[in-house]
Amino acid sequence: MAGYVYITSQAAVGSGNSPDLNVSLLSQISLDITTSAQTGVTPSIQFFWERKAADGIYYPLWQSAILTLAANTLSTSVGIGLAFAQSPGEQGRLRWVVGGTGGPTWTFTANIYGK
Repeated sequence: MAGYVYITSQAAVGSGNSPDLNVSLLSQISLDITTSAQTGVTPSIQFFWERKAADGIYYPLWQSAILTLAANTLSTSVGIGLAFAQSPGEQGRLRWVVGGTGGPTWTFTANIYGK
């Protein structure tokens, strides 16, 4: 099975996460994220790909650098033999953390592909 697991375009959002995504039939996850705008004073954003374990806790398998420029492109892969050699597990999610002052928000698009 190969195809898109999750596609989202988020406009002017604070911290959040995707819903739990079923990745149990996948051995590889590819993440492509583009940020295009920001608001606030000294805004920052950081992205995480997290695996949900049997204990219900989310464990980060990948995290981006803390981004401060409005326009960024990120691309990485998670899976055995890939950039981040971890098993995707049964469920995963994309999480983002926004920092800064003055009501910081970000606009971004995320594409998650699996096979």
